[in-house]
Amino acid sequence: MKLDKKCFRSEFILSAILILLIIIMFIVIFMNKDKGELSETSVTESEQNGQNQENMSNNTDEGIEKYKEEKAIEEEKSRMAIGGKVCKKDENVVYVDNDSNKIYMYNLNEKKGKTLATMESKINKIYFDGNYVYCLPDYFTDKSIYSIDMNGNVKKIYNGSSLQLCLKDNKIYFVNQVGYDEINQNPQGTLCVMNIDGTDVKELAKSVKNYFYIENDKIYYTTQNRQMFQMNMDGTNQIKLDDGRKFPIAVSGNNLFYIDYANNGMSYQMNIDTKEVTQFGIQGEAYYFYDSLYIKVLSVEDNSKTIIYKFNIDNNMLEELVQISDLNRLCSITPESVVYVNTQNQVIKIDLNTKEQKMLEDYTGYQNYLAGTKYNFNKETQSLLVKEIDNNSNEVECVIS
Repeated sequence: MKLDKKCFRSEFILSAILILLIIIMFIVIFMNKDKGELSETSVTESEQNGQNQENMSNNTDEGIEKYKEEKAIEEEKSRMAIGGKVCKKDENVVYVDNDSNKIYMYNLNEKKGKTLATMESKINKIYFDGNYVYCLPDYFTDKSIYSIDMNGNVKKIYNGSSLQLCLKDNKIYFVNQVGYDEINQNPQGTLCVMNIDGTDVKELAKSVKNYFYIENDKIYYTTQNRQMFQMNMDGTNQIKLDDGRKFPIAVSGNNLFYIDYANNGMSYQMNIDTKEVTQFGIQGEAYYFYDSLYIKVLSVEDNSKTIIYKFNIDNNMLEELVQISDLNRLCSITPESVVYVNTQNQVIKIDLNTKEQKMLEDYTGYQNYLAGTKYNFNKETQSLLVKEIDNNSNEVECVIS
């Protein structure tokens, strides 16, 4: 009997050891399997991260090209339809120095500049189509429109004053100024069109009271008798959009933005097709930055705050970007930031992602901004100073004598 119990104990111990070994074997196999899966997963994630980085690099390259294209579009809109003290096409920059009444031209690639022309009167605004500079003198000193070729030859192409031009399809659209509104300093007179050499002048609409806007081969304007119109480029098919002291400030697609001065300067967005209107602020001003339309208005709730909207053409909606309490002048807006001059004449940059503000001391003294680039004329050295943000967001200064 004792022998049987002893054998039983031995068999039990051997069985327990065998079971324990089997359990240990399964644990080892399971751990190795997990480790293998973990290693395989790590490799997959590493490969995926590498692919993502490559995709990000490609997106960055594409983004840079898109940025350049949008910058060129903004430069074109400015030099052809808005005008100003500085205009740029490709590598050529045309710059006005009001103290000397000189117009300078600089080639950014060759880093060479020259005096293109010296005007007898103060220059109000210039436009540039790449072949000619079109010059609007100060209203009180010279009531003419001039063209200047690339050799500096000055020609009077219109014997009459204008405060606004628009260069389109080898034509010049302008308002033949009748009288002068010193308070608003807006165009008022007859809306006309002529060839770029000043010939074949045609009247399109009389008694225009403010700036006109061209979009989708249509002209938008308001008349002296307080009616807002749309018409074809040749002056035909004039369609009244609304009555009242309503003046367009911008057009994008089938959307018209205007100010109603009979309603305390309220700003509205109108769907041109349905005539549906939406109020969005007070005293609107329109800007084009990088092929996008931005509008700044005073807040209806708090007039001390300025709201910056970006118009989303995909959904026809104004999207609020930022509110600023001390804005004096907008300089540039990119998808990443807003640069503006405050009431203390300081240049401030707002990061649109974090809403953080930073004062840019090295921007001080630069009065002309075009497509995010800062231009300033050095009177002592007769040179143009150019500062721009390169692809790595580093500032590059180019001094051109």
